[in-house]
Amino acid sequence: MSAKMRMMPVLTFLLLLAGVATVLAADFNEDFAFKISLENHLERRLKQMITEITGNDRGVVIVNADIGSVRSGDLSRGRITKKKSRDALILPGVPVKKQFGTGLSETAELLFPGAGGSKYKVNKIVLAIWLDRGISEPVVALVRDLAKQVIGFNEKRGDKVNIQLIDFKRNKFYWKSVFYPENLYLIILGLIAAIFLLTASLFLRDPFSKLSSALNNIDWDHLRGTSGTGEMLRAGSEMQNSTLAHEPSEELEQVKAGESPPFSFVSEKDLPSLLFLLKNMPAEDIATVANYLDAALATRLLESFSPEIQSGIAIYLSSEKIDPEKVRSLENTLKEQISYVIGGERKLVSILRMASEEVKDRAIGVLEKRDRDSAENLKKKVKGFEETIRDLPSQGIQVIYRRTNPVLFAQILKASSEDVRKKVMDSISEGAAERLKQEIELSPPLLPRRLQREKVNLMIMVNRFIDEGIIEGVNG
Repeated sequence: MSAKMRMMPVLTFLLLLAGVATVLAADFNEDFAFKISLENHLERRLKQMITEITGNDRGVVIVNADIGSVRSGDLSRGRITKKKSRDALILPGVPVKKQFGTGLSETAELLFPGAGGSKYKVNKIVLAIWLDRGISEPVVALVRDLAKQVIGFNEKRGDKVNIQLIDFKRNKFYWKSVFYPENLYLIILGLIAAIFLLTASLFLRDPFSKLSSALNNIDWDHLRGTSGTGEMLRAGSEMQNSTLAHEPSEELEQVKAGESPPFSFVSEKDLPSLLFLLKNMPAEDIATVANYLDAALATRLLESFSPEIQSGIAIYLSSEKIDPEKVRSLENTLKEQISYVIGGERKLVSILRMASEEVKDRAIGVLEKRDRDSAENLKKKVKGFEETIRDLPSQGIQVIYRRTNPVLFAQILKASSEDVRKKVMDSISEGAAERLKQEIELSPPLLPRRLQREKVNLMIMVNRFIDEGIIEGVNG
């Protein structure tokens, strides 16, 4: 029992020591947290002020505050309110003394409240500011004055404000930094690319651009059978000898098994192109071709030339012998040229069928100045809507009416001439004609561009029906 009694003072002392240590640690942590909070608050305010005054964010602000704590017991005994020493409380931005009520008593210096009944006072504030060297002296002076007001500068308290000018390192410039947000330039590039693709697609789909490109690519010399074709075919003609080596019957007997006879590729549909190429060639070459053609084709071929040329052809046809090598040479030349002319003509016809009436007339007019016959042949194949309707039989118009949207067909007829409308009305039944007449009267007119597009689409269908033999028509 005596041993326990002897240990009691020791235990009591240890408990008191632990309590004091705990209180001191709590006070230290609270003091440090208040110091950091006050410094951060002042730094943020000063940084914002400097940015607004200088116009840039190149600036560094560091605040060092010396904080002291005051116990509530000291306040009750008046130790702080009457103290005029250097440790008296002076708050940043707050006057040293204030009057309350009627001014009967002068208040003590204001304190910051803390935990555990303690309060904090600011003993001293040291402010360090670094600014860009490019800032002018008046602006630096303004920053100094405003900084003093923000911290409640008091020289007696020992406050200090230091401002230094330095050269800040410049960040490397990037174009993308101009845009905000950062990915805005990707959106702008995407819009530019979309506009470019849309413009290019509209330009490439323009029928005027297609027609211009097609006309530039056509070899008019070959199409007309002038200088280029004449020179190539005359070169084959000059290779022939005045004395022909073999009779036609002998040449045919020498044709190898499985080899087609000369000029067997020429059919009735190719005859116009063959005439187109032969009209500028010598009578000797024409006679060679006619010698191997079918009798009906040869007769039509000879009838296409003038009497003078027919006489020359007859003289060469009466010759007894023909050189087979020269025949094959002429055949190959004509075969190549016919294929070229047919391909160019078909391409031009397909383009002009898609073009407007104005473009179509202009293209035919250009060709007519160079070759009237080719222009007339082309004009027959690219007839417009009204010309086609006038030439079609009633059965063909009935097929078109059944295969076409009645409202759209009525809108096209509404913009057509009276004789075309009458031709259509007379070709279909009375009930269909009455309905079509009502559609023409009630349907709104199409815009010019839409009307031209619908006419082109309708003519594509009509030409396809004619080519496939579904309806009868004259396409040349």
